[in-house]
Amino acid sequence: MDKPLVLCGRIFTAELIGHLNLELVREPPMGKNALARILCQHLGWFSPDGRPALASAKVALGKLEKRGLLPGSNSGPRPARAHRLRGSDQRLPAVSKVPAQAGKVQDLRLYLLSGHQDPLHGLWNDLMIRQHPCGAAPLVGAQLRYLVGSDHGWLGALGFGPAAFVLGARDHQKLWAFMAAQPVGQTRTIDVPRRRGQRARQATVELRWSSITIEAPKVGCKKGWPPLTLWAVWAHELNAPEGVRLVTSLGGFLGRSKDGEPGAEILGNGLRRLMDMTRGWRLRKQLYEATKS
Repeated sequence: MDKPLVLCGRIFTAELIGHLNLELVREPPMGKNALARILCQHLGWFSPDGRPALASAKVALGKLEKRGLLPGSNSGPRPARAHRLRGSDQRLPAVSKVPAQAGKVQDLRLYLLSGHQDPLHGLWNDLMIRQHPCGAAPLVGAQLRYLVGSDHGWLGALGFGPAAFVLGARDHQKLWAFMAAQPVGQTRTIDVPRRRGQRARQATVELRWSSITIEAPKVGCKKGWPPLTLWAVWAHELNAPEGVRLVTSLGGFLGRSKDGEPGAEILGNGLRRLMDMTRGWRLRKQLYEATKS
């Protein structure tokens, strides 16, 4: 190829295409994403926010492959690999003198795992693999992982996936109304890790627990299937900042990682909009009652 090519608004010279071919034959084999990064660096191909324009670069690489100027990169489907929890092959920590009633457990607490680098992450995996009915099957998607600790030792592990974050209205009202009516068992101060748009902070939570019985569904289970009795734990944060963030979101606060905390002006905008919405709902209720009577 003697003349340069113009693909996706960029000029590809023979020297550049030759350099890309050399990168593809190196060991270990290079994927299409890595090759696209190299292309972006050579062409100064960046998006307005300063990140490499990988999507456009991969389109250009595909066009070079169709013209026969590049061999097929290693971007084909990878062999499927079963994702399972990895155990530590160590014994579970011993527990001692665990009372039969949860209310008598000394210093009952929840430990939130900060991620895969948490030193107790292996213990969480071990508890799930050896004591959960699903064994090494992992949670999928966004999740929260907790260890249940006490003065008697580590008592168990909890995991909440995306399905637990979105409950139906009926289930939410029945279960949480029942748990909110239970007496407060303990009040704890916990460390909340940094999340997107929110700083790390300390939170004071009230813990309530109670045994609940789940009846077997009428469809899909054999007759005489026994009900399942388990313990439900409900935590309620005192003076939670989520309410403030919900109001400021009405005023235009996006909650991005670099936005910081919302200010007084955007809080005022959110409050004004919330007041307008409240007036609208009241007016709608009055009209509905007037037409109903």
